[in-house]
Amino acid sequence: SMPVPQPWGDFKTFVDGADLLSTNQSPYSAEWTTAFPFPTFFLVRVLSMAGHFTFNTSAWLFFGLSVSALGLSYILVRGIMRREPSRFHVDSPVALIQAGLVLHSATLLGLFYGQTSILAGALLITAIWCWRCWENRWSPHAAAICLNLAWMIKPYLLMAAAFFLVKWLREPKPIPLSGRSEAAIGRLIVPWAAALIAVSLPLAFPGYLLAYRDYVPTARRSLSHLAEIFPFNYALSAILAKAARRIGGISVSHTLPVLTGAGAVLVVVWIWRSLRRA
Repeated sequence: SMPVPQPWGDFKTFVDGADLLSTNQSPYSAEWTTAFPFPTFFLVRVLSMAGHFTFNTSAWLFFGLSVSALGLSYILVRGIMRREPSRFHVDSPVALIQAGLVLHSATLLGLFYGQTSILAGALLITAIWCWRCWENRWSPHAAAICLNLAWMIKPYLLMAAAFFLVKWLREPKPIPLSGRSEAAIGRLIVPWAAALIAVSLPLAFPGYLLAYRDYVPTARRSLSHLAEIFPFNYALSAILAKAARRIGGISVSHTLPVLTGAGAVLVVVWIWRSLRRA
């Protein structure tokens, strides 16, 4: 049955998954839990002081962290825009649009449900700031770490990391680790992703190992289920999958992975063509 919307409903799934991980079990035994194994469950465990805080206290701490991430995102976007050569001469309308986006219903719903989209977005913006504004030998490392944490929180942000990876793969000569070019960041994404996953394993062994094993089939089943039962799921792949079910009687669980994968391939091809033109 479809869950009844409630405050911090998504945050509860993170807490349930983190509690299972703390006892070295797979987090996906908890209902509706679909987050990537790291770092969401670890973050929730830290906020709850390893389960010593009540659920409401942990949720309010997460709420405060999300609001802080929104503020940081606003400031960093302002800094990025000031560094761009084609920035607007009149800045106040842009600042007003930014403020409107912060107060957008999608953002406020994310705070209401306790979702991690805001944290993932803040990490992505931090990565862009490191790329465009921070001239330091550590800036590509910081950008690669933030990109990895962003897609680990929200895996669809792999498309953002793909931009840097494709740029690196297209470079005809070896890329030094110093510098803040797209290729330098792309070269560091895979090693840092492996390092972050390796660091997570001893935090709750073999719980994290079980979580990485179970994540893909769990995410596939869950996304198909959500596409079928949630009438307000407006993701393009979900709409097309439900249309295929109505027209041809094809199960959503069969068409949704194909449509999602096809969308990802199109984005990567678009990135590659754009880089060729540039």
